[in-house]
Amino acid sequence: MSPNILFATALLLLGGAGYGSMFAANKIVAYAGFPVLAYLFWKSLLGAALVFGIHTLRWRRPNTSPRAIAHYVGSASFGMSLPTGALVLVADEFPASVLTLTMTLIPSLTYLFAFVLRVEPLRWLSLAAIVLGLGGVLLIVVPQGSLPDASAAIWILPALIAPVSAAANNLIVATLRPPESDSLTLGGAVLLGGAVVMLPIAAINGDLVVFWQTPAAFTGVI
Repeated sequence: MSPNILFATALLLLGGAGYGSMFAANKIVAYAGFPVLAYLFWKSLLGAALVFGIHTLRWRRPNTSPRAIAHYVGSASFGMSLPTGALVLVADEFPASVLTLTMTLIPSLTYLFAFVLRVEPLRWLSLAAIVLGLGGVLLIVVPQGSLPDASAAIWILPALIAPVSAAANNLIVATLRPPESDSLTLGGAVLLGGAVVMLPIAAINGDLVVFWQTPAAFTGVI
């Protein structure tokens, strides 16, 4: 096996592990009572600092055209802030496995949005997949006894904000992504865009707290 394939496989496994750990991290934040808006801000800011720190080894200036900036802000909002905020909001209500299941709807919803916007043609199998995916989520959430607390079923509606937003972000990436930007530069710019978007929102709402001054909030949940 070539080194390139091994490296690509390692990145794939690392990405999967990182994505899966997001649900556990969201649950820890929810249990700790840390403000959601502050969490979204620090997550974006620290992520951007990490990515641009790596960039010191191979700096490439992000594209600052109006279209690129629209991509950064749109992708940060729909690809990070809204999905993560929704998942943290409902983390106390559902097991992590149920929330993970809702995210499997992203490919089907992406097709649905693309079809509505006439980017993709009508495919009956794709529409059937959307119906089956939604049915699968309902089969886990609706039947009595499927959740620790039956009254939590109503929280599936805000939970669906996450896959809907992520699907919208897929279209934003497909239509607005600067073609000359590499993934690392783009990722750092989107994370920084997320921090810029969340900073005034968290400040206005009074949730802009610093995590290193609130360690007691996480006592007993880690």
